[in-house]
Amino acid sequence: MQDEAFPDRVVDGGRCKPSVMNTSTPFKVFGPSHLAALAVTALVAVWMVRAGRRGRPALAERSLAAVLLLCYPLSLFAGIPAHGGGPPVILPMHLCDWAAVVAAFGLLLRRVMLAELAWFWGLAGTLNGLLTPNLHADFPSLRYHQFFLQHGGVVAAAIYLVYGAGLTPRPGAGKRAFAGLCAYGVAAGLVNVLTGANYGFLCGKPEVASLMDALGPWPYYVGGLLLLSGVFFFLLELPFRWSRLRGKSG
Repeated sequence: MQDEAFPDRVVDGGRCKPSVMNTSTPFKVFGPSHLAALAVTALVAVWMVRAGRRGRPALAERSLAAVLLLCYPLSLFAGIPAHGGGPPVILPMHLCDWAAVVAAFGLLLRRVMLAELAWFWGLAGTLNGLLTPNLHADFPSLRYHQFFLQHGGVVAAAIYLVYGAGLTPRPGAGKRAFAGLCAYGVAAGLVNVLTGANYGFLCGKPEVASLMDALGPWPYYVGGLLLLSGVFFFLLELPFRWSRLRGKSG
């Protein structure tokens, strides 16, 4: 499942209009700037996990939380197009918007429930968006920085909360996270009906290649996304199930 914080183009009278902020060269998936962003994300995650195991890196936690909470306001500045007849897609209703808020408050409050949601939503959803960005503007555009700060920040925070802060998902965490995902889908679907937007890509696939391309046309791929999410959540919960089983057997 893929999501993003803000689309780079909107439909205006049947024509795609680029964002007023997108003036850089076209973004290339797995090009140098993409690989650099992935490398930075991995390095931040590894550094935070190591720091967390030595003690609580409070400054790093607060800094990453602030970045995640500022990503939505930054997306408004970076991505609002010159609107014509199209709907104003400015609500924080993409899954990665929700995941960013959950991860930020998980860092600030250190609640297991928030860490669980960040783990499942971040690694089943946001990570896919990080690998296959629905992005048009390349480095050094503001949109490029906003996109990877949010998506990379969610992934790094999710890994840190579980493996650095020790907030291990509890039994049944995958089911609870899946229920939360379904609640998000219902909310996004209602907003899409009311505004004509495409939050969560429930009304149309992203322009770039993604897992959705293998799931058939609309509306079948929406059901496929739900099933695929269930599979991802199951796989993401397996390490903790095995750990609990080993603990009981030992």
